[in-house]
Amino acid sequence: MANLPGWLKQFMNKAITSLIFPDDPDLNLTAFDMGEDMATMSIDEDTVKRLKVAFGEVGAAEMAVPATITVSIVKTVASANIWRKRIFANGLVGGVNRTCVFTDDVGNEYTLFACTLSMGEVTANATNPAYSFTVKGTLAVNTDLYGVYIG
Repeated sequence: MANLPGWLKQFMNKAITSLIFPDDPDLNLTAFDMGEDMATMSIDEDTVKRLKVAFGEVGAAEMAVPATITVSIVKTVASANIWRKRIFANGLVGGVNRTCVFTDDVGNEYTLFACTLSMGEVTANATNPAYSFTVKGTLAVNTDLYGVYIG
């Protein structure tokens, strides 16, 4: 990709963004389903807690932390209706571990467990071409230290 023009490299990177639900494939999204804001993930807590002890503070690595993925889905794609219907019926992701694999625009993969879906802010602005949705789940961190055991 080194010989490609800069604007094409950026497009190519964004094209790999996806949300994959291994046990609930109806919810799968690719970059082509997403609106301009695509998808972003935020970690909702610190991955290392500072604990007070008699001689000061020590760091205690967390095994897993809550995380939120915010995704915009173009209103005219079939996925938008599937997500809306699912949220109104039941906001839980299917499967034993209720898993979502988020791939960001540079190819890093993050797996969230115990995921729930919700709809973001709905505006009356008819010119907005996308719905906003959130996926909340638990992100395993420090897996080198603890390993991963789910299910």
